[in-house]
Amino acid sequence: MPKVSVVVASFEHARFVRQSIESVLKQSFQDFEIIVTDDGSRDGTAEAVRSAFPEVRLIALPENRGYAGGNNAGMRASLAAGAR
Repeated sequence: MPKVSVVVASFEHARFVRQSIESVLKQSFQDFEIIVTDDGSRDGTAEAVRSAFPEVRLIALPENRGYAGGNNAGMRASLAAGAR
């Protein structure tokens, strides 16, 4: 069980999600999971995450729930928070 869950909420930002994930992976602290919540993007965000980062948990939401909605979905899925 990871100590920390890092949630990256995204909507129509495929080009920035990769940079965000790579930045997190470069940290010296390594006891974490990364969760990307995609708010129904049509720019290929979910596909890019699945392809480039198979170790990242992807929550593909059917619609844009906004920043808070995306983060809440990620935290509900979080292993560090005790979700199953």
